[in-house]
Amino acid sequence: MFKRKFRSFTLLEVLFVAIIVSIWLMSILYAINYALENVKAMKQRVIAINLAREGMEWIYQIRDTNRLLWPAQKDKCRLDMNPMIDELSPWCSDDAWMWSGNYILQKSISGNQEYFYMSWWSTRDKLDLSDWVQASDNKFALCLSGDLLIACPNYAIPVTYFRQIYGEWLFKKDSDTIGWDYLNCQKWDDPACWWNEAKEYRFCSRVSYVGQWVWEVELCWIITNFAK
Repeated sequence: MFKRKFRSFTLLEVLFVAIIVSIWLMSILYAINYALENVKAMKQRVIAINLAREGMEWIYQIRDTNRLLWPAQKDKCRLDMNPMIDELSPWCSDDAWMWSGNYILQKSISGNQEYFYMSWWSTRDKLDLSDWVQASDNKFALCLSGDLLIACPNYAIPVTYFRQIYGEWLFKKDSDTIGWDYLNCQKWDDPACWWNEAKEYRFCSRVSYVGQWVWEVELCWIITNFAK
């Protein structure tokens, strides 16, 4: 008979295996955490893009509401900022148009009908979250109201998304002009704009959001005071 010899692991070998396994597990956990953070960031960005697109659609809704209310005066009324308010004298030739500057989209009710309108803020109030959220940024904050993220009635609660409509200027329709070659008028009866000629309003819908980082998306388009 003979005795079978068994070789045991040394403490050094056990420690070495434990270190290798730990590094492997840490790598897996890091990869999972990185993937989850990317999914979270992508979700926020998709929401921001949809909010910016929604802002553009609401500008079109304002234009279309004007078209329904003033079908015979499309050149005068289609660019009104507030479609349900007739300012100053009757009809809409002296109502404020969409113009340059920074705006907030507001929701209101007229009778049983909900509608949106543009609330003007000065050009100094450009949305800038590069220094994180300051008091001046909160006016553009979005809060949950039913199924919509709309302008907050107050800014005391934490918010993540901020939306701003940036109006460039009015231009002659299909104009390829840029820079300062614009139509300097804020309503139809201004001398620079009263003639019966198609005009277009160039604007951008900006949405910024605060998460692990500060991000911004911007979508730009045009609308015209004529149907075509």
